Amino acid sequence: MMSVSKSLAAVVLAVCAICSGAVTAAAVDLEDAQYNVVVTLYNAGQWEAALKKIQEREAQDLSDPMRIKYLYARGLAWEKGGKTEEAARAYAALVEKYPEATESVMARLAGVFIQYAVRDYDAVLAAVPLIKPDALSVTERQQLAVMTAESWLAKNELKQAVTAYGLALQLGADRASVHPRLFNVYYQLGMNKELVELSADGIPGLAADTLAAIRAQACFELGQFPQAEAEARKVPTGSENLPRASFSLAQALIKQDKLADAIAPLQLAIAGLQKPPVPPSAHLALVECLLAAGQVAEAKKAVQAALERGRALPAAEFKTFRAQAALL
Repeated sequence: MMSVSKSLAAVVLAVCAICSGAVTAAAVDLEDAQYNVVVTLYNAGQWEAALKKIQEREAQDLSDPMRIKYLYARGLAWEKGGKTEEAARAYAALVEKYPEATESVMARLAGVFIQYAVRDYDAVLAAVPLIKPDALSVTERQQLAVMTAESWLAKNELKQAVTAYGLALQLGADRASVHPRLFNVYYQLGMNKELVELSADGIPGLAADTLAAIRAQACFELGQFPQAEAEARKVPTGSENLPRASFSLAQALIKQDKLADAIAPLQLAIAGLQKPPVPPSAHLALVECLLAAGQVAEAKKAVQAALERGRALPAAEFKTFRAQAALL
């Protein structure tokens, strides 16, 4: 009898276990169905109804995975309604309570987008290191790198911006949008080699004459005088960049001992560049070019103009400048 009773007890326990598992599975399926309602409402643009449903479900006895899903959905719903402050708080609550959850990665990223949109660049830069790149798609990593670069640029931290823009390009970010920004940073930093390499095939949105004038200056600074001459000659007559390009052209010609050829572009630069004007030394360079071409009378006039311009220098510098003019 004892053996029979034990067998019956075992059967009863087994049946109970099966029934319990079925109930648990049913409960999970039921909650998934409830969550799907939230998703449906969200996708339909009914963000307020979605929030109401989330609040209703969060009042229930839920597992952590479901609470995580609802917290993330709460942030999404607030964003759908344009309530970015509320969305940011929802995402922050999720990250604080469940920092290791998969949804927390996306919540951090969503938070960065919100902070970037309101130009809270310090918050963006503080949040980015906390996001695990491996958990993001390639597109998301591109977006994160661009937002990082733009945030550094807004804070005038140009070297950090260069690094972040470089990463964005490595990740396949759109060159048409990144190159103009990176070109501008290279120009501000005086990174002439990088500027020339980046702009070899043009820069989207930058006029050809402006690009040629900038490249002429950069090539000159790099000691690439024939290239500087070639770039400067691309700037057409009538362009507002012509005086600037002419100055680079004159300098490049002088470096190549083409002094007579440098006269016309140097005169154009002196006449056309006002804010800021060419340095006083350019007037002395013009004197040398005129003398080399045998234009002595014009050289004398240029000396007087040089002395007038040189008076703007500090006293000690003007003394040296005047000595150079007198020698000429």
